[in-house]
Amino acid sequence: MKRLLITICGRAGSKGFKNKNLKNFCGKPLVYYSLSAAELFIKKHPELEIDVALNTDSEDLARLVAAEYPEVIYLPRGAELGGDRVPKVEVYKDSFARMEARTGKQYDAMIDLDITSPLRTEQDIENAFAKAQEREDLQIIFSVCEARRNPWFNMFKIVGDHAEMVIESQFTGRQQAPEVYDVNASIYVIRRAFLVDNPDRCSLWCWAGASLRPTSPAHRWVCCCKSCLCPRAAFRPCTTCAITVCCWCWAVSARPRCRTGCGRKSAKILWQSSLCLPC
Repeated sequence: MKRLLITICGRAGSKGFKNKNLKNFCGKPLVYYSLSAAELFIKKHPELEIDVALNTDSEDLARLVAAEYPEVIYLPRGAELGGDRVPKVEVYKDSFARMEARTGKQYDAMIDLDITSPLRTEQDIENAFAKAQEREDLQIIFSVCEARRNPWFNMFKIVGDHAEMVIESQFTGRQQAPEVYDVNASIYVIRRAFLVDNPDRCSLWCWAGASLRPTSPAHRWVCCCKSCLCPRAAFRPCTTCAITVCCWCWAVSARPRCRTGCGRKSAKILWQSSLCLPC
């Protein structure tokens, strides 16, 4: 990869934590931590051509970034991408397309840095980028952290007037259950093919798997298109990379509960995706 786009994406407001993208952390705006890490990464790679863009519908955030990092390209976000139900992948695609149109050149990949991850370091970005360079067969690399709860052992959901385990299992100890991880959204490295050549507009979660490499205590890297962790899975080759995945639930995040009809011949729409794959 020789040409990269680094994106900082943040919408105005927040239902969970109002104006979180404008908050300070240890006396500095949160967004400055992401931009500082990006700046260090860029200085470490003079051989790469790297642009940085801010995609936001918050004029306050845009002014905050421009005051300290005037070189960052501001991409005003349209109203159609401003809602809290809009998948972030659509914002990624919007940023990528507009920056390619603006510069008149193609990027090889995009690195997205979440605003609300001030503890992420330049080395974390470096590790993610190195993994992407090493694994050309992967379209997406993203960061995760160890989950505090496990859907096979100590997580429940409300069904009508009672509670059921998220995933039914016979495990009697946490150590017996498959390892699970939380997607912390801190760093994404996404190849151009996924953003431009992917007509099915599938979500980032469709092929999240469990091949991990530790980097720092706060981050591990997930290699997409790995085996599903479903204990009752009926496996078949993934239509994208030929690595086996569960043909019913695919990934824990995609289908939180494996059903007894794992291998039945029917078409199911993947979670957050318009891509229909027959089992």
